[in-house]
Amino acid sequence: MAAQTQARTDFEDALSRDYRDTIRSLPIEALLGETLTEELMDRHLADFYRYIDLSNEQVFLRKEGRIRTKTWKNWSDGIKDNLKKPAFAHAWRSIKLRAKDSFEELRRLERSEYRADPKEWD
Repeated sequence: MAAQTQARTDFEDALSRDYRDTIRSLPIEALLGETLTEELMDRHLADFYRYIDLSNEQVFLRKEGRIRTKTWKNWSDGIKDNLKKPAFAHAWRSIKLRAKDSFEELRRLERSEYRADPKEWD
């Protein structure tokens, strides 16, 4: 059991490192909740896409039961807080329109107003 717990901790830690690496590529203004110019948004769209993709993966992994409740609570709060920031919200709207058949888990979480626990989805 201890080995399984450690493996899950290592897995969650690796995803947290992925998050930190992904967030580093975004403009500090976006992280501070400021609105970005269209030029800056265009320049960093791929970075925002990576953030959205990682967030969707986090939701999927929780749905599959691979993420602990405490970790999920922290991650879901972070996803909600980031996607409320103007630059993240702008990028997410653009990505949703352009990738209509992608990010279903994140879309579903958003529709629940970030209240749902994906582990309880059918």
